[in-house]
Amino acid sequence: MAFTYNRTFGEDPHVDSNTEEAWDSIVPRRPQVHTLSWSIHRNFYAAMHNQASGDGTENTSAHMRHCFDYLRQSLMCAADATLEPVDPNLGGVTGWDNARVCRDYGELAAWAESHRVNNLRGFSHMDNADHQ
Repeated sequence: MAFTYNRTFGEDPHVDSNTEEAWDSIVPRRPQVHTLSWSIHRNFYAAMHNQASGDGTENTSAHMRHCFDYLRQSLMCAADATLEPVDPNLGGVTGWDNARVCRDYGELAAWAESHRVNNLRGFSHMDNADHQ
């Protein structure tokens, strides 16, 4: 599998409602997804607009430290050893279009769906939970 940029996940959620829908469509909502979607992604755009997100996930230093360290540990756990060739025109790498060996996320999502305890989906009942 090669990573390719999916613009929908990178857009400003304050401007494009499809962005929030895309993040919410990932089943199950893993802690890594929460970290990207609720903490880093929203606060990045809030900072760009010089405003608080208004949903209880403001840039508290403890929460952001927690999220960055969680991502660091998740990346180390995945231990992706894919070598990315240098693009001589860029003088570096893009991170896109390099073959990787990945777990089948669709299979994981199907398993989670078939083994769920109730009909609750996503995190909606926990959006403002304290993750510090």
